[in-house]
Amino acid sequence: MEEHGLIHGWAAPFYGPQGREAYVTYSFGREIIASDADSLRQLTDKTEIFHNKMVRLAERGESSIPSLSNRENEVLLWIARGKSNSDIATILDISGSSVDTYVRRIFEKLSVNHRIAAILKGLHLGLVRL
Repeated sequence: MEEHGLIHGWAAPFYGPQGREAYVTYSFGREIIASDADSLRQLTDKTEIFHNKMVRLAERGESSIPSLSNRENEVLLWIARGKSNSDIATILDISGSSVDTYVRRIFEKLSVNHRIAAILKGLHLGLVRL
């Protein structure tokens, strides 16, 4: 970082919910006294509060939790448990084409294109518990 003139400063990683991470740096034109541990701890605490507030603000802009039907919830649960469409049809005693339709609807409602993404989004939104 010296080649960019960033010689003196402070940096720290911050970890928020759902993998919302940040790496914050402060750069100064001169050396700061790092011996004041209490001041650095306060700076770290306040920066973490700021990061968590930014995460909450970002989440407000995200769409609300999609509403899945009871059957769609069942199908998503079985997908999360690693079952194929034909397995799910057998377990739920419905046709394979019905399962295909439910899977398509789940993908649409969750705005995903494949099973792994559906599982991850379902876990993130609290629609699936393993």
